[in-house]
Amino acid sequence: MVVGILNWVACAARPLATNELYHALRYDMNDEIDDDLKRFLENNCGQLVIVDPSDHVRMVHATARDFLFSDNNVSALKLSRKSAHKKLAMVCLNYLCGSEMAGSKPRKLSTRQVVTKRCAFAAYACESWFEHLRFVSSEDDEFAATLVRFLKSTNLLSWIEYVAKKQDLSKLIQTGHALNKYLLRRTQKTLPFGNAGKENQLFDAWSADFVRLVTKFGANLLASPSSIFSVVAPFCPEESAMRSQVSGLSARSWDDCYSTITLPASTSAVACGASVIAVGMHDGSVAIYDQITCQYLRTLKHGEAVKKLLFGDKQPLLVSAGLHKISIWNGWELHWTFELESQLISTALTDEDRLLLATFRSNEMLIWDVATGLERERISWLDEDKENEIYHFRRPVTTAIASDQTLLAIAYRGQDVIVWDIENASVYDVYGKDEGSLGVTGERRTGIASSWSMIFSKAPETKLLVVCYNDVMLSLFNIDDGTVQAKAAANAHTLASSDDGLTLACGNSGGSIQLFEFDTLKLLYKIQAEEMNIKQLAFTADGHRLVDIQDNHCRVWEPPALVRQEIDEENSDTISVSTSPADFKLDEDVDTVHISSVTCSDDGSIIFCGKENGGIYTYDPQTGNQEKELLIHTMHTPVVMLHYDTQSQTLASSDASSRSLVHKLVREAESWKIDCQLLDHRAGVAVTQILANLGCDRLLISTANEDILWQVDVGSCREQGRLRWENERLNYQWTNHPSRRGQLILLVGTKAWIYEWDSLTQLGDAEGIQLQSFEMPNLAIRTVQPCFDDNYLATVYVESGVGRDCGKLIFWEALDITPSSKYIAAVPRFQALADQVLYVVGRHGHRLVFLHRDGWICSADSQSFHEEYYDRHFFIPADWLSASTNLKLDILRNGSIIFVKRDELAIISRGLEHFEHGQSKNVAKRPSISQSVRSIRPTLNFQD
Repeated sequence: MVVGILNWVACAARPLATNELYHALRYDMNDEIDDDLKRFLENNCGQLVIVDPSDHVRMVHATARDFLFSDNNVSALKLSRKSAHKKLAMVCLNYLCGSEMAGSKPRKLSTRQVVTKRCAFAAYACESWFEHLRFVSSEDDEFAATLVRFLKSTNLLSWIEYVAKKQDLSKLIQTGHALNKYLLRRTQKTLPFGNAGKENQLFDAWSADFVRLVTKFGANLLASPSSIFSVVAPFCPEESAMRSQVSGLSARSWDDCYSTITLPASTSAVACGASVIAVGMHDGSVAIYDQITCQYLRTLKHGEAVKKLLFGDKQPLLVSAGLHKISIWNGWELHWTFELESQLISTALTDEDRLLLATFRSNEMLIWDVATGLERERISWLDEDKENEIYHFRRPVTTAIASDQTLLAIAYRGQDVIVWDIENASVYDVYGKDEGSLGVTGERRTGIASSWSMIFSKAPETKLLVVCYNDVMLSLFNIDDGTVQAKAAANAHTLASSDDGLTLACGNSGGSIQLFEFDTLKLLYKIQAEEMNIKQLAFTADGHRLVDIQDNHCRVWEPPALVRQEIDEENSDTISVSTSPADFKLDEDVDTVHISSVTCSDDGSIIFCGKENGGIYTYDPQTGNQEKELLIHTMHTPVVMLHYDTQSQTLASSDASSRSLVHKLVREAESWKIDCQLLDHRAGVAVTQILANLGCDRLLISTANEDILWQVDVGSCREQGRLRWENERLNYQWTNHPSRRGQLILLVGTKAWIYEWDSLTQLGDAEGIQLQSFEMPNLAIRTVQPCFDDNYLATVYVESGVGRDCGKLIFWEALDITPSSKYIAAVPRFQALADQVLYVVGRHGHRLVFLHRDGWICSADSQSFHEEYYDRHFFIPADWLSASTNLKLDILRNGSIIFVKRDELAIISRGLEHFEHGQSKNVAKRPSISQSVRSIRPTLNFQD
């Protein structure tokens, strides 16, 4: 027992409390031990270990630990580091596989969970088991088998839940890295086939999954640790261990996007420090995230839209800059603020972060002393250039400061690039796009290609400058010899250099990111993202990841071109590992046809999708598979609107060319087909809405300047009425009246009118009904949804010209909307939760289903539509939301959620069955569902 105690005290990742050590020894010895552990330690181990005042057991001195492992120790207490760490790791893994770590069990007659009480050793086993991996021999088959048993057990999810409850997901990241290094050592000693090959495949899969669970779903796991049991797996790639082990599906791997971070406001700047990512926003705040876990850390308040961010290299400094001021933060505390007189272009820190340089459109450079906050020098690069007075009246497009802060590159529209010597305050050289150095005294040319972005390599002792011109060409200038060292095509609006200066990243407004070797402009990798407008790029300090910002999202990329696997050679039992660079194949462009519109039948038996190629297709609501092409609307013209009436089996559609079609459908055998065409109408201007009454004997086709009512008869449609508008309506929406089936409602701005379906005759006062809400003055209506048993209208308003996150949900009582009404007031009791709604999905039974701003699909009825009482079901991954400029979601009658992701249709089945409800968000299941909550798992069908 003494040797066992010494093993634990000498090799534990942290000092154990006496009660932790007591239970550790019980599991280690597999037997009962002396209850008075302190007395036993004093009597038998007193010369080597002590119990400190905090009740933790420690070695008396570091030399005592060294002696126990020393080759000179020939006593019975000699320890083997490798054997001891294996013993500790095995005890931890066996505990994690045991009954105490089994998932909580539901009571048969209650939704409450029975949680097994865990002993004091649970904390160490859960938080430190992976610390021993690097010491264990990679050839030890017994340990490998125990590790496999844990990774294949359902207790693994309980362990992840435990870690998430502790709000420290870095443990999962560390486990993934430790497992990866163990695997790299093991692959040098084992064959890639047979049982060892299968074990290594499992280790490889989980080493990636532990990391990606944090970077992809970290915020969701922190908000709901229990979601690991039922919600996370369906959103993992099919090739991942998490998906295949839990759901039993086949192959698809993690993509190059390491993480997607959703910001509370539109992004405007990004920078990476030694261990963090800083994202500046238009609302004046700077959000700080952990670079490894991508989890939120803190927010700084710059006070105006942030245009530039810069971290110090030698000091814990962050520089944030906007139009009117520069702020310097030291240790996250505001250190200095400098007011600006001109528009800032670029910034740099020099002299070991003691000086701040900034260039301005006033053709000036300012230098501040960071320690004193005083302006040290103000320089105009035009003062020494008297011969070229044309520049005195122009403003530079962009500038770039060399990494050693000795040179400044300046670009003017339609002119060659000037390189200025900062130290000598003189022109160093002038560079032409194709010629390279033109000399200081060379003629200054005009009317040539303009440069709109440029950057110096950060490689030490090099002077390489990349300039991107408006003809989409990159020129690499070697400033030392004045040559054009390389050229490449890249439409780059923003550039970034890795800290070692070896890699150049280029991004543009089309969503394309390209990676080049800096000194050759050889293309290494290309990421073609669906999102538009890459605003800025930044490399992480280690150069392994690239960060971009667009809209209100920040994405962290980990392309294989940047990743070099490293092995912790300390304690490694391998001889050597090849680190030769791999040849990375560029992703080939794949022709995809995006889904542009979607609708489904009321009974959920069929889904219709319109696509950008002009086709309308049927999809299976169970599998998400595309079944057949129903019709071609107009070739190569996106189908932007679909409306299906289940009762009459009538499908109405409209495309981007303003053509509207109405078809009668018929079901034969197991598929749907066109029975006959009822209408082919071209409006001449964009169709903004199609609406039908129940049964579809009346159909409204609406544009900005007129509404046409059609009577749908057997075999044809005929015009029944028409409303013309003198001024185009840019802010309107029609909807069926929830409680008056023969009527429909027109909402225009802050007013509503009621019309008859039969004739499109207006009812009531011509001035309409005033919608009274203080929230609405500058908002435009986007969608209308009857809800809560048709007793209310849920209306979504947006601020014109801004993103989807600015939507405002407002409720109105349907019974208040009558022809005799003069005004109606918004329902105030729903507003607190309504302000947290990002997107209204639809209604299911008595409940309104919506996407919360935190990314979770939620629901509530009229009694629980409150910020403390709504139900939370499952989350939509952040990278799905960032990939969808215009969200397209719907809900089937059985509660399955439809999500359109570019060219794919995702069906989240049974997602509403799992829920966390009420203020405490306790996990439960619907009373009508017989399965236990652990068996209720959303299933994801994903098909293009």
